[in-house]
Amino acid sequence: MGMTIRVELQDMKNDDAPFSAASNVLSTCTLQPLQESKVLPIARLLISSEPWLTLNSSVEGIKRYLLRSDPALWRFAVYVGIDLAGVVCLRYPWLFGPYLELIALGLPYRRGGIGRDIIGWMEKEAAPVSSNIWTSVSSFNGPARTFYLNLGFEEIAPLRNLIREGLSEILLRKTLTPEGGSNPK
Repeated sequence: MGMTIRVELQDMKNDDAPFSAASNVLSTCTLQPLQESKVLPIARLLISSEPWLTLNSSVEGIKRYLLRSDPALWRFAVYVGIDLAGVVCLRYPWLFGPYLELIALGLPYRRGGIGRDIIGWMEKEAAPVSSNIWTSVSSFNGPARTFYLNLGFEEIAPLRNLIREGLSEILLRKTLTPEGGSNPK
């Protein structure tokens, strides 16, 4: 068995901490802590689609991101059955609620409700400790932007030249109820 990448936070070692379950079984997929042996296939998956194509990402750069020591970054492999379908990385703790840094699914696994299921899981995990979840999306990535807006995220601010000169990331927030759902607007 490969090593688990995420380093435990000292105050997050109890089973009640958000995102701390060894395995998360959702209706469409299973999230398991990312193992080092899955990093290369995930990096190859990412560079074949947006926004990584436009950002000229490399397999090595993505591998460095996924393997770096960062105790606040929770990394999960997404499985559909026994198939590796994608990856989810979220930052917790973050400023005012967990921050979804990355959600990526292979083409065969898109548009099947997996992303929606993952966001729903994140909402339920975050609701006891925060009233927000956060993410950002590349302004040129229309499908991802639409995905988040359809799930109730609000655009908060453009972050110009954050990742690459001339491009913007858009900071998004979803406000939660204590039960893990969205607050009505």
